[in-house]
Amino acid sequence: MAFDPGELRHLYTPENVALALRWESLAALFVASFFGGALIYLSRCGLLYWLFYERKREAWAFAKIQAAWPTRQQLRLEIGWSLSSCLVYAAMTVALIVAALKGWTRLYLNFSDRGWPWFMACILLMLLVHDAYFYFSHRLSHRVRWLFRRVHLVHHKTTNPTPFADIMFHPIDAVIHAGFVPLFLFTIPLHPAAFGLFMTLVTAVNAIGHVGYELFPERWRHHWFWRHVARAEGHNLHHSKIHGNYGLYFRFWDRYCGTEVRE
Repeated sequence: MAFDPGELRHLYTPENVALALRWESLAALFVASFFGGALIYLSRCGLLYWLFYERKREAWAFAKIQAAWPTRQQLRLEIGWSLSSCLVYAAMTVALIVAALKGWTRLYLNFSDRGWPWFMACILLMLLVHDAYFYFSHRLSHRVRWLFRRVHLVHHKTTNPTPFADIMFHPIDAVIHAGFVPLFLFTIPLHPAAFGLFMTLVTAVNAIGHVGYELFPERWRHHWFWRHVARAEGHNLHHSKIHGNYGLYFRFWDRYCGTEVRE
């Protein structure tokens, strides 16, 4: 029998909710979220680092954006701050699960309630809204002096990022960057699978932006679609020049607001 996502609703009983909301369950959830998130981060970034900085270092040298190679001190800095972000994300995960269990979010468990059209449409909607959210919150973190110097500067302590820098944030910055999650969960009717797919996309795009290599083939750069998509080269310039190229998925906002940097 094919799996019906609606079956998830049968797990949402008063007894199960009460059990999940016990402090022991929430504490265990926090620990599991932190170590699970840290393991995923280290595995994902470690694999990318091994592939690009060890295994294929010579073969793909032509695609390296900056010629310099990271020091051990830089790697320790990137990993240390990223693990602190994992703590923040674990705490936010617990808080949002509590909200979902109490019925405060707009998550729905029965897939047939809205079907495939909405499932696909909400992913596109989240993509467009998150692109705007990221651009303006990111730009604000650069324009407000105290916010940049006390918070966002942590992410810019590495001017030539490696894959380990993709969640290298001050705790406050980690909350700001993840602010779109409660925004979506409290305002948009979402199936957990749609949100999971979207978060996978977010993770992949963020990883590509910090890999330190330009992965777009040259012939793509003038294509009518791909020329509007943000590339690793643009975000690498953001790290080396500090200001400009604030977008995540697309280049629309940077172009419209005059903040695009090309060299």
